[in-house]
Amino acid sequence: MRYFPNSYKKIKPLHLITEEYEPLFCRACGKDILMALFESPHHSANIVSVYKWDEEKNIDYIQDVYCCCKKCDSSLESSIRGTGLMSGWADISDLVIPIEFLRYMFATMNRIRAGNDIYTDEAYKKEINILKALAQKVIRATTDRERERFNELLSHPF
Repeated sequence: MRYFPNSYKKIKPLHLITEEYEPLFCRACGKDILMALFESPHHSANIVSVYKWDEEKNIDYIQDVYCCCKKCDSSLESSIRGTGLMSGWADISDLVIPIEFLRYMFATMNRIRAGNDIYTDEAYKKEINILKALAQKVIRATTDRERERFNELLSHPF
């Protein structure tokens, strides 16, 4: 990646999941984090969940979910200090590893199902959009035949 960035982009490309590329922007500086992964082997970023923890019920009430460069994280973190909210993060450079991506998705789903995490509607939408954008780096390209079949499947109840 360092010495042959164009070759790296060819063997480890981003794959469109939908009809258009879905960027993944840093909340603080606006940099496209997915593209930054191609530019520098040292670029790192996080998915951050901002939550209020109910100690008595052992439930996290997820208020917000966003992505940010690790360099930008401290300024964003300082904005939640003193609000009674906490934050947790996952490293995006780890989440583009396919099995870690799946582990994160299943853990998130399991925590929601078990009632350990309760998302606001907006935070849940953000989590879904982040995972969809990350999937472009993790999942292989969809063939035309598969896309046609998928469109057929959309007409059937799930």
